[in-house]
Amino acid sequence: MPTVVFAEEDYEAGRTAYQQNDFAEAERIWLRLAEQGEVRSQFFLGVLYDQGPEPIGKDDVQATQWFEKAANQGHLNAQFNLGNAYMNGRGVEQSHERAVYWWRQAADNGSPSAQFNLAIQYYQGHGVEKDWDKAVLYFNRAANNGHAKAQELIASNQVPRLEEVNVEARQEAAAVTEVEPVSPQSTASTESAADIGPDSTELQPPATRPTSTASAAEQWLRTEDPSHYTVQLAVSGNAEGIERLVSRHNLGNATVRVPVTRDGKTFYYLLMGSFAERHQASSHIESLAADLRASKPWPRPFADLQSLVDYDG
Repeated sequence: MPTVVFAEEDYEAGRTAYQQNDFAEAERIWLRLAEQGEVRSQFFLGVLYDQGPEPIGKDDVQATQWFEKAANQGHLNAQFNLGNAYMNGRGVEQSHERAVYWWRQAADNGSPSAQFNLAIQYYQGHGVEKDWDKAVLYFNRAANNGHAKAQELIASNQVPRLEEVNVEARQEAAAVTEVEPVSPQSTASTESAADIGPDSTELQPPATRPTSTASAAEQWLRTEDPSHYTVQLAVSGNAEGIERLVSRHNLGNATVRVPVTRDGKTFYYLLMGSFAERHQASSHIESLAADLRASKPWPRPFADLQSLVDYDG
């Protein structure tokens, strides 16, 4: 690697240009520094290509290449983003195994979002062997690091609380806030990690199974593109409560109710729409009535929901 020769004010000049929406100048500055091995410039150059503002344009391949360079230098958020890239096949060939590898690097560096995602992989058996004990360990690490959904799972007694968890929290997570705004792939936020995560009512130890009888709603779910997204409006063990929600907001045929049965108990998932991109699902959420948004609907990949109805743990 060539010797890095730059002044701190060079990097700061790139930040200033970015914050002033002079993206071409930010690219020019960060590219020179990134090619010399300056890790922050590599990371934020990845952010820039991931966002794709004019006149730069979105380039998943370049974004992922720069995330990888920064990740190889130990940059926590670059490691997390590289795991996201492999999970979603953005700029690289989709690979659960490579996603797990990079999330584990970020998790060991103290990223709560990576810890949560890694817990889900152990729970679902994607890229690793199913291992409930390891899933519980990483859920606890994420919760101890402030991850809201992990804390919710533990508070609701769906994941056992471990009294002693060795959490290696490091300050590198603060780097993601150096440049604002950043795109969903390029942030270690709870929202980003929840791309593959369960909600608070669906997680059960691996001994449980769904019903083998496929409803029309399940058939619809299975025919959707796994890489696309839907909006999960609500999930409940009370079918009448779901129907009241539909009636109260006049949702009618705009929603699909998918039942998932585990260990004799059925949960009802209220879903709305099919979207090719996550940001489209997010935009749809913003268009919903305020009282409906209060239930905290969130974009959810069809692949995640399909794994629920097809689960055979």
